[in-house]
Amino acid sequence: MLGGKGKNLWITAPFYVDYGNNIYFGNNCEVNMNCTFLDDNIIRIGDNALIAPNVQIYTAFHPTNASDRFGEPKDDGSFEFCKTQTAPVIIGNNVWIGGGAIIMPGVTIGNNVVIGAGSVVTKDIPDNVIAYGNPCRVVRENK
Repeated sequence: MLGGKGKNLWITAPFYVDYGNNIYFGNNCEVNMNCTFLDDNIIRIGDNALIAPNVQIYTAFHPTNASDRFGEPKDDGSFEFCKTQTAPVIIGNNVWIGGGAIIMPGVTIGNNVVIGAGSVVTKDIPDNVIAYGNPCRVVRENK
């Protein structure tokens, strides 16, 4: 089911994926219950990652413009939905993602990072920080 995994991977069900084969785990990773990983593109998670319950990681997105999303109506009045766009998500080593956090497409989270519970991560997070909020922002250094 997974694209690749290191040693000591623990996933607690239920665990939801689009495909599964685009997800790569390093060593010593734990994914708690009720997580959703929409892996239309690569999701790469480094070593020693802790992912709390209800975390969502997305790699797929759609245009915000309605005409781009739906196109022109067909002769029968129906619409053809747009092609899904994707971007990878990369999560570094020694990362803890708090419960209910949402990681958006194209985000890279650095090494030695804590993402607070309920955060919505829309932009890259550098190494060695604690970040939280909606939108997620760096709050302080993580020593």
